[in-house]
Amino acid sequence: MNVSRTLIIGCGAVALALFGGSLQAASVANVQSGSLTVTAAGTSTVAISAVDPARSVMFFSTRHASTVPANALLRGRLASGTTLEFASTGAAPITVQWYVAQFAYGVSVQRGSTTQTATSVNVPISPVTALAQAFVTWSKTPAGGDLAIDADDPVIVDLTAVDNLQVRASLANPAHVIWWQVVEYTDPADIRVQRGSTAMTGTSTQVSQNIATVA
Repeated sequence: MNVSRTLIIGCGAVALALFGGSLQAASVANVQSGSLTVTAAGTSTVAISAVDPARSVMFFSTRHASTVPANALLRGRLASGTTLEFASTGAAPITVQWYVAQFAYGVSVQRGSTTQTATSVNVPISPVTALAQAFVTWSKTPAGGDLAIDADDPVIVDLTAVDNLQVRASLANPAHVIWWQVVEYTDPADIRVQRGSTAMTGTSTQVSQNIATVA
């Protein structure tokens, strides 16, 4: 499958694949998928066929019927080359659909964990080649006793420099844990990431933001 110029949105050391003196376009080697239902606080482990974590990206989506943060938010990650982990701090059922894509070449992935200890938390990462070639996916869980959505729940997780991942929130809460994943396409011809910010003001129910023309 050729995924050149295609960005999939859910959600290590940089290695360049050189063929004939030029970068090889990113190519998916294999994809695995599955689902599970998390019904209690704790960590659920899923076994997968072996992959190289430095070249593999995990995406997942959830379904639930709760407005309580602890029962609605879930952390997920590729924990090793053969396991996924999904962590919950609540007790209500959350259904998870997951996908793991391993790339043959052209993509480099690094991942980690941090806590919301301040309204702005900087996490050093191995430098990516350029911000336009990398994007972030993340997931989080609040404290188990978090029963209402408030200022410590919504967060922004993004790259602010080629070697820095930043987590921003209106209110700090060290009990909130975030698992993050930085995905870099090593050939600039494969991807062009744009980023920015905007705000909902007054009684606005929608907002538009201009971006550079996408090919």
